Amino acid sequence: MTEKNLLVLGDREAGKSSLLGKVIGKDLSVPSGLGLEHVCIPVKDDEREDGTQVNAWILEEEEYAASLLPLVLNEKTFDKLAVWIVVSMSKPWSLIQSLEKWANLLADGIDKMRLDSASSKKYASKLEKLFREYVDPTLDSGAAGQASERELDLPLGENTLTANLGVPIIVVLSKADYMATLEKDLDYREEKFDFIQMRLRNWCLKYGAALVMTSAKEAKGGERISNTELLQRYTAHVLYGLKFHEEGFVLDRDGVFIPIGWDNEKKIGILLDSLGDIQPTRPFEQVVMAPPPISKVSPVSKVSSVLPVALPLDTAWSVFVPAKCSRHECPSAGRSRLRQANSGRPTTARSVTT
Repeated sequence: MTEKNLLVLGDREAGKSSLLGKVIGKDLSVPSGLGLEHVCIPVKDDEREDGTQVNAWILEEEEYAASLLPLVLNEKTFDKLAVWIVVSMSKPWSLIQSLEKWANLLADGIDKMRLDSASSKKYASKLEKLFREYVDPTLDSGAAGQASERELDLPLGENTLTANLGVPIIVVLSKADYMATLEKDLDYREEKFDFIQMRLRNWCLKYGAALVMTSAKEAKGGERISNTELLQRYTAHVLYGLKFHEEGFVLDRDGVFIPIGWDNEKKIGILLDSLGDIQPTRPFEQVVMAPPPISKVSPVSKVSSVLPVALPLDTAWSVFVPAKCSRHECPSAGRSRLRQANSGRPTTARSVTT
């Protein structure tokens, strides 16, 4: 098994390093690189008793991403590469904008490789083949083979793989358990969560991407494997073609898993019945809006907003002179503060001699 590469993209605080730290069982909270961090993910093929590692490259700084991208994305690595785009449910209003930003960066990087038309077509066909050949792992081998042959002959949906970049993308929605906080603090309802899922799945369908939701929740006995383990195994499956036995599932709102090729417009359309009054074509940012910023008013601003422009001396004395300092003990200090209040200009501190 040869070493392959994983490019990890995403905004700051999206959870990229924490996610990879969980995958490899190591604390990555302190970046070990400047702008581009390298992590090795072990991969093992149990059937052949063989193993290797995936070189994961994390782009940590947005401002350096374009210049650092060619170190990972080039003609030598492109056919041995998968991409994670990590977005966070802690800021759901920025999900689509963030995905578009990083997908555009990736597309620009691929354009700069200046692949000839034959190579571009080869990589695009390879991704389409991966998409078309998806088979439900719960089917037996005979039924799976027949299903695969049927899928190869069917036309793709109108909005499927319309942005084929020729590289497999896995969209990772981190902090999915934050949905409970959104529900409690921002009054999010199931209709809005379904709208978010629908738009994420539509975006993934356009790029032929997978969708994996991850969170701090761990799998309990008898349940599916943890979402981070699922992500690790699925990434190895995409890169090496290793057997993968987990089927796609969408019923758990914060545990959705959609492999490449599983989804289609008909499946996504099921969500239309649960949107309530939300129009499915409405701009994302008009449905999932950022909360208004919390204004922070300094103590000085609070005082100046309450006090009149000019105060009588007797009235202002109690405000600007400390309780322990009488009017007769500190006359200069009191007058200095009063002049500052009336003029609106800061007064230079000075010692007072009584």
